[in-house]
Amino acid sequence: MIDIDSDIIFSERQLQQITGGTLGNTLKYMRENVGMTEKDLAIQLHVTTATLSHYENDKRQPDLKFIKNFANILNKDISEILEDL
Repeated sequence: MIDIDSDIIFSERQLQQITGGTLGNTLKYMRENVGMTEKDLAIQLHVTTATLSHYENDKRQPDLKFIKNFANILNKDISEILEDL
């Protein structure tokens, strides 16, 4: 659960629905949730920060290899990334 306001608590799934539930929003949320910068994650994924930004802002769609690597680096199951899309 994520405590957004002292009176309101959202589950991660509800938060995805609130933020639009796009793949880009999910990628950005997960990156920020583990405290990584775009630059740090981009280096680990072997992409530019511009590429990562395009994915997070839904300007481009990542391929499955990218999503698998992203999940691996953040210690997430790929289904957590794709479940609400």
